[in-house]
Amino acid sequence: CEEVSDSRRDPGSPLDRRISELDGLRGLAVVAVVAYHAWPDAVPGGWLGVSVFFTLSGFLITGILIRDHTPDRASLARFWLTRARRLLPAALVTIIVAVGAVAIIDPDSLRRVAADALASIGYVQNWREAAAPGGYGAIFDIGLRPLAHMWSLSIEEQAYVVLPLLTLWLGPRRMLLVGGLVALAGTVFWWGSPDAYYATPVRLLEVLSGAALAVWLAEGRRVRLPAPAGLGAAAALVAGVFVLSESHDLVSRGVLPLAAALSAVVIATLQQRSIPALCTRPLRWLGHRSYAIYLFHWPLLVLLDAPPVVAVVLTLLLAELSHHLVEWPIRSKRVATRRPAM
Repeated sequence: CEEVSDSRRDPGSPLDRRISELDGLRGLAVVAVVAYHAWPDAVPGGWLGVSVFFTLSGFLITGILIRDHTPDRASLARFWLTRARRLLPAALVTIIVAVGAVAIIDPDSLRRVAADALASIGYVQNWREAAAPGGYGAIFDIGLRPLAHMWSLSIEEQAYVVLPLLTLWLGPRRMLLVGGLVALAGTVFWWGSPDAYYATPVRLLEVLSGAALAVWLAEGRRVRLPAPAGLGAAAALVAGVFVLSESHDLVSRGVLPLAAALSAVVIATLQQRSIPALCTRPLRWLGHRSYAIYLFHWPLLVLLDAPPVVAVVLTLLLAELSHHLVEWPIRSKRVATRRPAM
């Protein structure tokens, strides 16, 4: 399943290989999240898909930083510009359409949704959710909240700002050390609190577990894990998807670091063993469209007065349209965007 990239570096370097199984893993993760939001009673632990996303993001983004960028301001600005082209267009479309739909469907909810929109644009929606009562489960119960799911993207964007800066100033190893200390302090501080689910320092550990693997590979080391380790880690995550509700006490008492470790083991295993089942075309398509699928599925579930399966089908269709009409034209610079940050 392995594809070698066009990098200028030695194509034998681990970070220069595009491993198709990672796309399949991302596809499975977004399936878990969508299923959890659509049918929470059937898939109570589908929220673990977000944890897998965090670890994958840490691995891929750190690999990009180390492979394609030099430790200077111009390179860092180029990295952020690339991320802006990749992430902002579809996010802004989601926010604008969601606010407009609420203005028509339920004007009484507009003020709250507009506040969610501002927090999402500023990538601080996770802290807004942490300040609200009820924990994560409240998003299923409190009126129209079509942008409540933007909390996870806020955490990722905060990591995309902080970790490259630390890498630039301190180097990859010290970045991991400082980030790990922050994550450890956050885990201790929010231990047992439902706000741990939204707190960036707590969830940073999931991102750092993937980043640590990327640094390990970048230093010329190889992954040597026995096959049962990867299989056991994957089985534990799958079991969690079907049994571990987000309201369980364990979520704020050690499950998140455990999920980070399990996800890192699975990703590390894919560096040394091919798993053709993860390379199937449907899974890879889901992985390639996972960002848009995540963005669109929750607003459609909330705003449509229809069975969840209708929202899911529309999500897949819109994700494909978004790829061709919004995301890829801007990402590939076919559409001029002189001020992408604006």
